[in-house]
Amino acid sequence: MKFKAIHQFLPVFAKYDAIGKTVLEIRNFLIKNGYESEIFVEKSIPQTSKTTTVYTEYKPQDDHLLIYHHSIGSSLATFMEKIKIKKIMFYHNITPTHFFEPYDKAISSELFQGIEQTKLLAKSFKFAMASSGYNRYDLHRYGYQHVLDAQYFIDLERFDSMKLDDKIAEQYKNTTNIIFVGRRVPNKKAEDLLKIFTYYKKLNPNSKLFLLGGSWSVEKYVNKLQDLQSKLHLNKDDVIIIDTLSDDELQSYYKIADVFLCMSEHEGFCIPLVESMYFQKPIIAYNSTAIPDTLGGSGILVNHKKYDEIAQIINLIQTNDNLKNKIISKQNERLMFFENTRPSDILEKNIDFVSLNS
Repeated sequence: MKFKAIHQFLPVFAKYDAIGKTVLEIRNFLIKNGYESEIFVEKSIPQTSKTTTVYTEYKPQDDHLLIYHHSIGSSLATFMEKIKIKKIMFYHNITPTHFFEPYDKAISSELFQGIEQTKLLAKSFKFAMASSGYNRYDLHRYGYQHVLDAQYFIDLERFDSMKLDDKIAEQYKNTTNIIFVGRRVPNKKAEDLLKIFTYYKKLNPNSKLFLLGGSWSVEKYVNKLQDLQSKLHLNKDDVIIIDTLSDDELQSYYKIADVFLCMSEHEGFCIPLVESMYFQKPIIAYNSTAIPDTLGGSGILVNHKKYDEIAQIINLIQTNDNLKNKIISKQNERLMFFENTRPSDILEKNIDFVSLNS
């Protein structure tokens, strides 16, 4: 059947995070291709309230297709389970509860609810989309019938029109700069970055570590990082922590970076890896969850967190131009996989598949 409208549903629409940017691009694609398309949310927030509608106002129609973005527990999932018209889940993965249990019981509870809802929704969702092999594995083991490929809309070209922050460029032009972009939350393991940097700083005292991203209000975890930083004798000049960045600032930090270091132990995709490829920064990452899927054979994957050895790898990259160029060349090849038209092409095929197999 031909769908008249394709609407998206998600708990909260934050247009500047990875899910939010993809939701916005999906809507733009759908409208451009003649579909009616709205964004329905469980919770409206001031930043995006003008572009969203509370899901309880939605009126089901047989010629509608619904895309439900699932990433945490919510009452919206119960609504989506009960609704009987055509629907497809875009599964963004859910962080296992054990990462948050020592720090925030409320978040841990929401994650547990989300995981249980993922299992339950397999009975009512005939179709699901996944952006990585890791996510597809989850959906298959939970019993989803049709698991389709998906890809995030990653607007890398937005960086091309941005202005470099001269102050940032000047301040860090003579130091070796190791960066991580992402929230400071337990699964992303910023403590490992601090420990690796402590070893690397012994090899290269003229170096900095940048942790770029907010903490998602996990206060106990942030306090733990502060205590560890103090114990490791790393001061504010050694470790630069920035919660909120404009795209101009983010671009500037990518450009002054020498290495992108990621020790995260849970990722459903990890867009900063792709951004690092775009800025031609060699990547060192822990081999976990969706990270090898996203890297696709590029970068350097480490299987064990031997902090001193990882520090040595950073030093080797910095002192061996031939090695660095080989890493970047492989990453450039992988970057082609994420070219602009591919997410739209995949989405269009998925809509056709659902239409033909409903």
